[in-house]
Amino acid sequence: MPPEPEPVVEDLEPRERYNRALELLQIGDTREARRHLELALQDQPGYRRASELLEQLQVDPIEYLGRKSFQYQVQRDESLSKIAEQFLGDPLKFVILARYNGIDNPSQLAVGQSLKIPGERPAPAVAPLPDEPVVPVESPVDIPVEVVPGAGPVPEQIEPAQAEVSQEAQEEQGVSPDLAQEAVMEPQAAQSETIPAAEAPAVDVVPDDSLLTRAQGLFDGGSYDQAIGLLESQPVEDLNGDAALTALLLDSYRAQGRALIDQRRWGEANTVLNRARERFVGEPGIVDLLTDVQDKSEAERYYKRALDEYDKGELDNQYAALRTMKDATILDPGNRTYADFKRQLQREIAASLHRKAIEHFQRQELNEAKAIWAKVLEVDPDNRFAPGYLERVDEILRRLEQ
Repeated sequence: MPPEPEPVVEDLEPRERYNRALELLQIGDTREARRHLELALQDQPGYRRASELLEQLQVDPIEYLGRKSFQYQVQRDESLSKIAEQFLGDPLKFVILARYNGIDNPSQLAVGQSLKIPGERPAPAVAPLPDEPVVPVESPVDIPVEVVPGAGPVPEQIEPAQAEVSQEAQEEQGVSPDLAQEAVMEPQAAQSETIPAAEAPAVDVVPDDSLLTRAQGLFDGGSYDQAIGLLESQPVEDLNGDAALTALLLDSYRAQGRALIDQRRWGEANTVLNRARERFVGEPGIVDLLTDVQDKSEAERYYKRALDEYDKGELDNQYAALRTMKDATILDPGNRTYADFKRQLQREIAASLHRKAIEHFQRQELNEAKAIWAKVLEVDPDNRFAPGYLERVDEILRRLEQ
């Protein structure tokens, strides 16, 4: 019997393993997802998001989310990620929410399906007060006048526009009665006339009002969010049955995600890209962008935390800031601001340590000085002074031993 082939070990970076685990969790493959997360944490022990996902697979969901819950009916176009974001504040909590409800495959959620949502049911939103009704103003109504025998003639109603001008007044003004009558009738005649077709503005080009053309026009104009809204408003079966519309929706998601990332609008980018991930399960470009959002938003939090530590002014605080900035530059390696601040911290800490080492060296406390200069090189491997001083200390120590 031939030996069983050895399992293939993929050569993946921690971030790639995290992305793969996220795709697998979306379709309910928790065993393989767990393996990728554990390998990612072996390579990068401080990978917080991988640790959080793995924790959702390991903890007891009742203890994690609590026993108290309320029932919720799944609505049209909702996903477990969207529901987790709405009620738990994090779309990635779909993993623990699925376990809380005994759902094996989070991607197969049905409209009308009943879910347990941890916590208390939110109070219903208060509907805004309606505007005061507009009371229509009725047009004047002619009141019929009853003719009473023997009461004399009924006075005629005179319309202002049709008021007749006495012949004597017309003659005094030098206007003939015939012309005056024409002038009175002109407004009414003008109202009944129509604009000749030749005077109407000509339309040279009839726009193509097809859905694809409108959505493509919005996309080409940079209105990616509007293109997404237009396409998402269509019935799912119609959209899925048209390859061109589906491809345009995917392109719009990607473009909108990149635009929001460039503007550092992490929350909006996270929402858009999570919607895309739910619609295009396993699409690597969307998962990569979503991971990019999470990495960069976390790096920004690290940067702010490091600034707070640095402002405290003590050496220990500078050390803490440097450790935090190392994590930030791993998550967002292309950010020049983070790289510059990390380098500044390295130089300032190295300078502080160097001064302490000099003090020990001058007091002939050579072992203490040597240990501090070794720390200088740990903090700042490119430091110009520490290697020379370490050589001098070693030489003095050798002479003293002789």
